[in-house]
Amino acid sequence: MSDLNTALGDQEWSLDEQYKWLIQGAKGHDVCADERKIFNLCRANPIGSVIDPEICLTKAENFHNCFNNKVTQKDSTECKAKFDQVMKCAKTNDGKWFSSGACQEIFNTYSRC
Repeated sequence: MSDLNTALGDQEWSLDEQYKWLIQGAKGHDVCADERKIFNLCRANPIGSVIDPEICLTKAENFHNCFNNKVTQKDSTECKAKFDQVMKCAKTNDGKWFSSGACQEIFNTYSRC
């Protein structure tokens, strides 16, 4: 089991699924940065983390909706083609594309899509 599979739980994930989640997670980190920061700040507060986590529910929903609407939605044909280019680059670079920066320009184009 790979490190990513371990992080995602007991389910086995194919290499394509691992790349897909990594790419979408990185895009979500970029395009939903404000929603993520607001949610994280709420959860970092003792009231939002220990005393009453429900106080962060609206912020969590906003973050989830951003990710769902801007990242995992059905891509247009143009965006799908850009995603496929990132996947191809990731496979060509044996998964080291993220740390080496080998596919950064292609990813940036997809992330803006």
